[in-house]
Amino acid sequence: MNKLIKSLAVIGVALTAFSTTTTHASAKHHYVTTPTTLRGRWYSLNKAHETLNITKYTIQNGTWKLSGKKFF
Repeated sequence: MNKLIKSLAVIGVALTAFSTTTTHASAKHHYVTTPTTLRGRWYSLNKAHETLNITKYTIQNGTWKLSGKKFF
């Protein structure tokens, strides 16, 4: 009987201690950026003369665009 009371007391203290701790949500945005060495306009070597434009937050071709700020 004594073990049961001690066990319940320990469980009660543990539940009280864990329920009083608060968690803070971080609302800071984290944007994906490209390294500075890769930024700029890149040209292909094939006859299509395609370019790839890389900025701090976007990578875009003539038909598609990827953004580090907007996610699908």
